[in-house]
Amino acid sequence: MKPTVNILLPCYNPPPDWVDTVLKYYAQLQAMLNDEVKLRLTVVNDGSEYNMEEERQKRLVRNIPDSEIISYPENKGKGYALRYGLHAVKARNIIQYLIYSDWDFPFESKCMKDMITALLEGADVVVGKRNDSYCEQLTLKRKMMSNASKWLNKRLLNLPDCDSQSGLKGMSSKGCEIFLQTKINQFLFDTEFVFKANHCKDICLQVLPVHIRQGINMSNMGVNILRKEALNFLRILFRCV
Repeated sequence: MKPTVNILLPCYNPPPDWVDTVLKYYAQLQAMLNDEVKLRLTVVNDGSEYNMEEERQKRLVRNIPDSEIISYPENKGKGYALRYGLHAVKARNIIQYLIYSDWDFPFESKCMKDMITALLEGADVVVGKRNDSYCEQLTLKRKMMSNASKWLNKRLLNLPDCDSQSGLKGMSSKGCEIFLQTKINQFLFDTEFVFKANHCKDICLQVLPVHIRQGINMSNMGVNILRKEALNFLRILFRCV
């Protein structure tokens, strides 16, 4: 029996053509895998206010039969959305492997394929590490934030030389159980997850170089978000999550 790989995509207020994007890159990944694994898609609608109408959702499910869209009415944040989706996946089938990314498949399909290969070869948690070309696309503010995050993660959290905030990660069933222990709903849920995984002695954590697709827009962070994430970092540091 072929192994099952669940693709989990959180989604909040996407553009009108989001279904076309998902269909395109999901099909591209399927073609690369050459029927070696069974893919299953779950999209989590994180309280979107627009562009998630029923007809769009039906079109996605119609074109990807082994897929589902789950929703809740209020926006909760990406970390919450992923845990919500993971609970739903667990309730419907036995989890073998899971990869999460964003609805627009911002990373090259080959990177996702390589991540699946790493999981099949025994990794429990695979963390994508973005290359230098990613940093070149950032504003000065985002570069400073990225460098500060890496320094804090290495010096204070004692994390391996990885990119804890990259939006592409894979996990085995053991990795999924660790992810479900996370509590942070916003951006630093990623760091919390890597921190917890890194402190589990029986977990095989692997870092994998990944590449951003051309034309992907980088999100911006306001002062209020930065303030909240600073508090979340302290919660991770003092193991209050």
